[in-house]
Amino acid sequence: MGTENTETYTENLNLIKPGLDDNYDIRKINQNMDTLDTVIKGLQDAVTSINNTLTSIQSSITSIEGDIQGINTSVSGLTTRMGTAEGKITTLEDNAITFVKTGEY
Repeated sequence: MGTENTETYTENLNLIKPGLDDNYDIRKINQNMDTLDTVIKGLQDAVTSINNTLTSIQSSITSIEGDIQGINTSVSGLTTRMGTAEGKITTLEDNAITFVKTGEY
């Protein structure tokens, strides 16, 4: 009586699943191991790539936060200078009014 191959395959990775009555074939087991090795390595590489991308994004966020802090400092300085300029304008206006009324400032 000849041996009947009753192996099946896994749905996702197409790994060989020997039938219960099949003889043990190390080549098929090795083929499954090679498939698993390739898939797992691909997943590891993907995780590494994602981690590198996340690190790059975090670095960009940190840089942007620094830029925002610099902008806030500049705005604060400009606000102070604007207040000083407004005070000087008010003084000039007052002096102009005084000069028009009295000829002196």
